Formats: sequence, structure tokens, C-alpha cells
Amino acid sequence: MLCNTLALFLLSVVAIVYGAPTGCPGGSKPGETVERGRFWYLCQEDGELAPKGCITETKSRISLSETYKHGTFVLECTLDDHKDPIFKYKGCASEDGAEHNPEDTWQDPNWWYMCTKTGEALRIDVKGCVDDGKRYNVGESVMKADLIYECSSLQDGNMGWNIYPNHAFTGTYNPTEDHIHVKVVPN
Repeated sequence: MLCNTLALFLLSVVAIVYGAPTGCPGGSKPGETVERGRFWYLCQEDGELAPKGCITETKSRISLSETYKHGTFVLECTLDDHKDPIFKYKGCASEDGAEHNPEDTWQDPNWWYMCTKTGEALRIDVKGCVDDGKRYNVGESVMKADLIYECSSLQDGNMGWNIYPNHAFTGTYNPTEDHIHVKVVPN
């Protein structure tokens, strides 16, 4: 009888110690947060890790569905189809810090841009030139007195202005005034 009582006692101790999960993988206790790579989780009572968010390049934690800027892109912390946390491209960020959704355009004093979706990623494309706040596509030009400025894709892969003489110009420039007097010679 003493043997049976002792055996039952040992079995109950083993069941308490090994029968129910007492923590999550890695020794974390329920309610504790766990960092794994670029993601963070919450240790649950059942011993499972529940995804809670992402860790940015600066080691800041953000929650699921939050976004942050990294360079020229806006990234979102979200879950994939398997319920694992991932970073997903959400938009583009211009140099002034403004956020732009895919297919949005914006400009600075010299160029205009588009946030372009390529598969799951995004890229910023220089789409054309800007002069006095007006956008010009590649191939379009603006006449400025004796010169024609054509927005062009240059040989080195950059965008820029090709400058040509304006043979129709017969005006004069008066340095005391802030503009050029232009006469266009009819064809």
C-alpha cells in the first residue's frame, strides 16, 4: 500500500512538472515577450508564441499593422498567409519625408517621380523634368529665348536637359529687366 501511495505521488509530481506546458520555446514564461530575428512575440499560457510585431533597423519595436519609414520607402509590419510576421512595402517616401502610395507622383524643383510597384516591392522612378513648377515628360521641351531645353534620358542612365539652339529666336536681353524680349520668326 505504501508502494502504491508513493507511486501515485511520484506520478502526480511528474504530471505537474511535465504534463502541462510551463513556458514557451527558449524558456520564456507566459506573458513575456520574446524577440526572434526582426520580430517579437508574446508567450501565451498554452506555450505558443503569438506574433505581436516587428523590429526596425534601429531596434525599435512596432506593432502589427504599424508602418515606418526606412530610407525612401514606407514599410508595414503585417502577417503573411501563414500568420507569420513580415515586412511589406506600403509606399514610397520623398526627400521631404512625405509618404506616397503606389502609382502616386510628386515633384521637387528639378524632377518628378512615381512610386512604382514591381511584384511585392516598390521603386521610385524619375519620370521627367520640372521647370518653374511645370512637369515635362521625356521628349518634351521648353523654349527659353535663344535655347531649347529638352527633357531627356541621358546616355549615362540619368535624366536631364539636352540644350539646343533656338534658331527662331531674334530677341534681345535687357539685363536691367527680369525677362527676355522674344520675337519668334515665323516659318
